[in-house]
Amino acid sequence: PRPAPFDSEPAPKRRVLAEVFEGVHFLWSDHLIRSLAAMSLALSVGAGAVFGLLIIYATRGLGLSPHSPLVGLLYSAGALGGLGAAIYASFMGRRLGPTRAAIIALAASPVLLAAVAVVWASRSSSSLSRSSSLRARSVKSLSARTRSISPAAQRRSAGVSRAIECAVEVDTTPLDVWSVLTDLDAYPQWHPHIGVASGEIVVGERVMFRMTPPGRRAFTIRPKVVCAEPGRRLHLVGEVPGLFRGEHTFELEQLDSGKRTRLLQGETYRGLIALLIPRTIAANRREFAEANQALKSRVEQRRADL
Repeated sequence: PRPAPFDSEPAPKRRVLAEVFEGVHFLWSDHLIRSLAAMSLALSVGAGAVFGLLIIYATRGLGLSPHSPLVGLLYSAGALGGLGAAIYASFMGRRLGPTRAAIIALAASPVLLAAVAVVWASRSSSSLSRSSSLRARSVKSLSARTRSISPAAQRRSAGVSRAIECAVEVDTTPLDVWSVLTDLDAYPQWHPHIGVASGEIVVGERVMFRMTPPGRRAFTIRPKVVCAEPGRRLHLVGEVPGLFRGEHTFELEQLDSGKRTRLLQGETYRGLIALLIPRTIAANRREFAEANQALKSRVEQRRADL
């Protein structure tokens, strides 16, 4: 005989708020689950805050566009880290049991976060020391070395790098050019792509530029001054360790026994950004030429007014 048909009656509808209240009540009634949930909430808030600050630093401190692929790469790295942690937690749960694995994971999270902060700080300090020790090298020689090395060799050694430079001759002394170049507050008066600038040209200090490039969104960068030799060289660096490093350099060369000056403005891009923003790099080359001409006009006009 065939079994009697299953008499399916629709389950009574429950309100969503009632189910939520029931879940919260269960969570709060168990001491262990309550404690683990509280620690998990605290770690999630802390990790989210750190990741959010990283994105803010990348966009505001280093001048990356919020729509840059590099910012998306940071999000992807966070997602991959969460996936890896989930896989590892499952493995540890089978080996040690869920309770021990959860306790170890909760204890390891702040330790790993502190370790990343220490490594980041140490790498930033070492980068500043390296840049200061090599400040006697000009952008011209650096670009020559970059061109002499094959792209494959660059990827194998220090990662991908690209360099651009633009020169202009100014009919005045290097010190006259330097005085305009380092007067940051006056940049909006003559620079075609900077709306606001502030800070002091002192080695180890950060300066601020509010960039207004044509056809692109305005953004703010805060590079660090790693070299400042009056009348000779200005070197600014911004970086996200392991992902991006931009080195902006101004070289001043005496011409005609110091009566005229050759200004060489250059930028070297290192890391993944050299692959991700080729159009931006090409646009920067044009903007460098426009900025050099504006600086030339500013310096020569000031000289004529004296």
